[in-house]
Amino acid sequence: MAASGCFAAGLLSYELISYHLTHSGRISPAWMPVVLACATGCGVLANLALGRLYDWYGVPVVLGAVALSALFVPLLFLGKLPALVVAMPLLGIGYAVQDTLFKAIVADVLPQHKRGLAFGLFYTGYGCGWLVGSTATGLLYEHSHAGLAAFAMAAQFGSLPFFLFAYHRQRNAG
Repeated sequence: MAASGCFAAGLLSYELISYHLTHSGRISPAWMPVVLACATGCGVLANLALGRLYDWYGVPVVLGAVALSALFVPLLFLGKLPALVVAMPLLGIGYAVQDTLFKAIVADVLPQHKRGLAFGLFYTGYGCGWLVGSTATGLLYEHSHAGLAAFAMAAQFGSLPFFLFAYHRQRNAG
């Protein structure tokens, strides 16, 4: 629950992303659906690839995917247009972490008769993290893009110790 909350706090809403890109003049509003489609398409491909890699290697894939996803924000806010081209696939990886890998972790850790409550708790943490992160990034946006990027990266990287703890606990139990 804590891992998903931290991760979600650093995963920016697309509304903020599109506002920033159009407000800063980096992307025309007419191109925003294309940018979203690119990020979503990358997320679809990442779902397939990361799901398969998770089947083979487990939680280390989550750690790598979270680290890659965290790099999205500084590229978005502090880079130029070429950085944006790199950032969109990383956003797609972030979508895949929440869409595929979180579900795989819960399904791996708990027996089937306990998964309903576990998913509920996990995504309660995710929703709380999303709320806190969205509020914080919205407030930070007007004051410091570098501060916003630092917050989002720290939140996502902050999920890694929780994933590591769960991984080691699972390995020691099994």
